[in-house]
Amino acid sequence: MKGTGDLFMVDVHTHFLPGIDDGAESVDESLEMLRTAYAQGIRFVVATPHCHANIDEDIEFFIEARNRAFETLNYAMRNEEGPFPEIILGAEVALNQYLPSLKQLEKLCIGDTKYILLEPLFENMSEAVSEWVYEIGLKGLKPIIAHVDRYKEDILERIGILQLDVVFQLNASAFLFLSGTRRIRKYRMQNRILVAGSDMHNMHIRKCELEKAYKRSKILNGSITDDWFENNARMLLGL
Repeated sequence: MKGTGDLFMVDVHTHFLPGIDDGAESVDESLEMLRTAYAQGIRFVVATPHCHANIDEDIEFFIEARNRAFETLNYAMRNEEGPFPEIILGAEVALNQYLPSLKQLEKLCIGDTKYILLEPLFENMSEAVSEWVYEIGLKGLKPIIAHVDRYKEDILERIGILQLDVVFQLNASAFLFLSGTRRIRKYRMQNRILVAGSDMHNMHIRKCELEKAYKRSKILNGSITDDWFENNARMLLGL
């Protein structure tokens, strides 16, 4: 596969760790996903398996499961043909009313940073969501709202997400369809910090399409595309 040349993309939202959530089902599938990601120009991938935590023990259980999956994959990577992107561990954390009070929430941040990828759940889309995000920020953590393009703009406005000073993560699909490009244009005018992610789950219907998204955005948005697909993430994560 032909990659994106000198582009140094960072994929901040992925589900390639084997057997931990609804992403890759096997190590072989994980390896194929990572090879494809590298071929597309992705040099860093943040592993963000789904995490649902109501108590601190849930976080401990998740971290153990995530680390086991990573160790299994890392062993296979040392014995398989690459190249592969460098992996940074994180989580896609389901937003709920318990998160702000959890003492170990910081363990779910991306790598050694304070940034945490938070997923609003459709069944909880009320003003309380923005309150939880705000309270998490008061703990010294820095929220990134996962795949914000999935949610209707009027709902985000109603529940107060658009009023928060947070990072917005956009899925690759947002750059490929008209509704998404309109949303991106609006966020650009608002000078929001945006980062892109593939949200890849497998090699079939939810595969990595970050290269395609980058190329289309480059045509529509020009040089600022490099901020969304590379520079912003590198700045936030200290890469």
